[in-house]
Amino acid sequence: LLVLTGLLYASGVPMVRPLLGNIDPTSLAGQAGLKSGDEITSINSHAVNAQRDVEIDMLDAISGSGPIRIGVRSPDGSAHTVQLRIPNPAERLRLTEPALMGQGLGLNLYTPPLQAVIASVVPQGPAARAGLAPGDRIIAVNGQPVRDLPALQSAVQSHAGQSISLRYLRAGHEYGARLTPTVQTAQGRHFVGIGIEVSQSAPFPPGMVRHLSLSRPAAFVRANV
Repeated sequence: LLVLTGLLYASGVPMVRPLLGNIDPTSLAGQAGLKSGDEITSINSHAVNAQRDVEIDMLDAISGSGPIRIGVRSPDGSAHTVQLRIPNPAERLRLTEPALMGQGLGLNLYTPPLQAVIASVVPQGPAARAGLAPGDRIIAVNGQPVRDLPALQSAVQSHAGQSISLRYLRAGHEYGARLTPTVQTAQGRHFVGIGIEVSQSAPFPPGMVRHLSLSRPAAFVRANV
């Protein structure tokens, strides 16, 4: 325990910046003036430093009454405050459910896009026959760059039954392969695929993570959590 306390005091704890992801302009958050790329700096005058702070403070604010004042820093560095209004008491009560808060308000915090990194390969599927393996990252289809999972899905689904060329990275080296997407079935759903499952998590960019310094008492409390 003392060792962990010392480590936390020395290095602090990693915190993910409270940056907003996709904001629907028609949602409550969008109508209040929040936009993708904004960084939340305070909620009802209480400073926030991380995504977790936003989740906790928003829940507390929704449980109260009146407009919710949200301090924001825009991508250009300018600061302003918006007011999020939830006039319907029944809706306000419903949104105190954490699982519904983001969906109901449209307040989506940034999450890194899923990359086209193979987690597993279906035996005897197109990818397996082409020699792809877990850990490979697909970076191009038919010469077109693949920057994330949606781009890969779009490229594959538009070439059912057609031979395509892939470029992928393995252990820092780039390789090529050819394969043919096929119609596949999983859990009763039909789709065009190449017989892979991809990693369902992606690391945050370094600029999204900050380290919060802790006092000795705070480090001790954190070590006991």
